[in-house]
Amino acid sequence: MWVCGGRGKGFSRASVIQRDFILRLIEEFFMFLAKALGTFQKKDIPRAEASIDLAYRRFLGLSAEFAERTSIDSLLALFRVDPDRSASQCLIAAELMRARGMIRREQGTDEQAERLFLRAVAFYLESLPLPSQAETLAYQPGLREAYEGCKNRLGPDEIARITALLDPPGQERS
Repeated sequence: MWVCGGRGKGFSRASVIQRDFILRLIEEFFMFLAKALGTFQKKDIPRAEASIDLAYRRFLGLSAEFAERTSIDSLLALFRVDPDRSASQCLIAAELMRARGMIRREQGTDEQAERLFLRAVAFYLESLPLPSQAETLAYQPGLREAYEGCKNRLGPDEIARITALLDPPGQERS
């Protein structure tokens, strides 16, 4: 299984600044993504696709084609170059692949949609800071949607892990 993120580091002023930068980047990304998804909901698919392509370049420094075709392991190796940002890069990649999967599903290219949802699930799982924090993750709806889009291609262990993240014991589903 893949592991993303830096753990066990103490808090220094530099790490606090780095954390604040990453949080601002993620906030900016989600505002950008919300606009792209709004465009998609208005059925302006070419503009939504262009927004997603731009987001890949702006937030990951990669072309959409490269990110969506390169192996997950290769992308993770690329993200691990900066361990402090790797979890956020995994989350951004997951959200972009989920958004593109939604577009492909709308266009009727279900096989491509399923492939993108499967990749999104892998990156959502890699973006988890710690398994014990899963119940507080703001992006569970995205993970749920990506999971629903590809669950017939997942193995029993992956399904059990995702189900535990989405519906932790003792918590009611909202």
